[in-house]
Amino acid sequence: MDGTSSIPGVRAVPVQLSFERAWRWCILATLRDLRLSAGRSRTISLPNARRLFLRRFNELCSAHGLVEACPERRRQESLGSLFIQQHYQSQVSRLQ
Repeated sequence: MDGTSSIPGVRAVPVQLSFERAWRWCILATLRDLRLSAGRSRTISLPNARRLFLRRFNELCSAHGLVEACPERRRQESLGSLFIQQHYQSQVSRLQ
């Protein structure tokens, strides 16, 4: 195995990274997908961008063995969703 875990329809999540770095990767990959979709004039909606981040993040947590009730998981999940929400408009308007 090359250290990545695959999710059908979503890019592979790098599980060989530390949890913190992989969490950042989930955010940055989601913002990249958002910019690419805006560049193709098929912009991902904010709720769908959040869902995409959460799918990646949940796959990461499963690979690292973090249960849903874990305080660190909940904190990182809410911070990531908030970050996506705060930067959504700026990322979309960059390419329009």
